Amino acid sequence: NKKEYADYQANVAEFFSHGLNNLSIKDVDGNAEPFFSWHSCQCCGTTLGGDRYECNGYNEKTKEIEALAIVVNTDLHFEFAKRALETGIHVYVEKPLAKTPDEARELTEIANRNNLVLLVGHVFCYHPAIKKLKEIIQKGEIGEVKFINSTRASLGPRVRSDVNILWDYAIHDVYLFPFLLGEKPVKVNAIGKSHLQKSEGIEDWVSLSIDFQNGCTTHSFVSWY
Repeated sequence: NKKEYADYQANVAEFFSHGLNNLSIKDVDGNAEPFFSWHSCQCCGTTLGGDRYECNGYNEKTKEIEALAIVVNTDLHFEFAKRALETGIHVYVEKPLAKTPDEARELTEIANRNNLVLLVGHVFCYHPAIKKLKEIIQKGEIGEVKFINSTRASLGPRVRSDVNILWDYAIHDVYLFPFLLGEKPVKVNAIGKSHLQKSEGIEDWVSLSIDFQNGCTTHSFVSWY
């Protein structure tokens, strides 16, 4: 959805603008339509326009870029992030970091080796309400937390084709629950079903449970409908 991605890119720009005196936002998504069609790519200098746009690669103009926000389809996260990190650019990647543990580990290793920041878009961890809830749990103001339940369903007329509903919606709970509890998961179970994109095998509802070291169990139900 063009408007949805444009709105999200604007949110990322606002997120980065805090504390920065000079912020320039450039769209370098090789597969996306040009939502910000009035400027050119910092990497290759190509002017956005037409039905599609492709970045021709990183060149001398990357010296002007200190950090890059990667807000593209999940299957492009690894490729785009790796290219930026290998060029010496700090990277913010929209969640999830990558599609496989091996890809995530490789990106982390490249960032550490080059002394670069690799930040994943776990944005809710910075929300004042979530930070307050974590404080309340840690202080024991509501007693010992035994169970957490979350439902994320029908949040908009969007059905993705690059990832299933777990990667789209439940990923928030996957990083929020350990953050809130201050515990590591020890067991994960998930079941799901594909109805809307059955031939592609992309699940549109998923039930996810996670057991933690302290005995707490969490459950998430996510659905596009």
